[in-house]
Amino acid sequence: MAEYHHYRFDEVRPGVVAGIALPGGVGLSNSGIVRLEPGSVIFDTTLSPAAFREVLGESRERTGGTPTAVANSHWHLDHILGNQEVAHLSTYATERTLEILRERREALQNEIRPATLEKDIRELEARRDRASSPALRDHYDTVLSMNRALLRQAAEIRVTPPNQPFRDRLRLPGAAGAELVTFGGGHTESDAVLFLPQQRVLFAGDLVVVGTHPNVTSGDPEQWLRILERMRRLGVERIVPGHGPVVGPEALDSVAEYLETLLRLGEEEHPPEIPERYRSWTGPEQFQENWEYLRRRSSA
Repeated sequence: MAEYHHYRFDEVRPGVVAGIALPGGVGLSNSGIVRLEPGSVIFDTTLSPAAFREVLGESRERTGGTPTAVANSHWHLDHILGNQEVAHLSTYATERTLEILRERREALQNEIRPATLEKDIRELEARRDRASSPALRDHYDTVLSMNRALLRQAAEIRVTPPNQPFRDRLRLPGAAGAELVTFGGGHTESDAVLFLPQQRVLFAGDLVVVGTHPNVTSGDPEQWLRILERMRRLGVERIVPGHGPVVGPEALDSVAEYLETLLRLGEEEHPPEIPERYRSWTGPEQFQENWEYLRRRSSA
């Protein structure tokens, strides 16, 4: 059995595998492998080619061949930087996601240039040194470790947009009945999920995250709440989130409660404390960024 540093792989259903990003690795976001019968699809390609190569290796082990398709849930770098490894394959995303990646390609490439990463590391080190609690210091140490590992790979990474846009819903070839679906934008301007109606499994991208603060700064939390309601109607039994372990449909309620709480706190004039029930979640600085985003939006 292969030794992996960035991912563990959990079978959700026969032919359906969740790649769960390991702490300290350079995958960051979850990935997925689905046998299409024939062929296979990989959902989301992680934060680095090195991490994605683990997903590709596991895909070959699980399916007996290379994937026949790839899909990106949205444009954030931790979900698309393995695309360069599969640029010869059909790589699907929504039309708007493809437009965003084409429009912002140079700016996104600049985010992962060595000089930019070195500057980010210096700033993170300063934040860690000013951290007000051991938990926050540990968080910054984790992020620093990931950024340093990414810096070591930066020279080989190229932002590679997908090549197959779709609208609304696309059934992938094969007897598995897998579908790419978008309900519009919530986490970003345009988010896609991979729905397996026969298996009642949903790969949700960052529309669902577990044990970590959702990032609302690229999206629309009100619309996100409406999307969660539409996702409930799919009748799924297992959800692979963008971050965190595989869960049941109760995770939709957890994200909705967070968004509702954030929208309520966003009406306050001064930065609020993180509500107690979210203080153990990873990414505590994201809560402050979310609140600041909502305040800017309300005053615009």
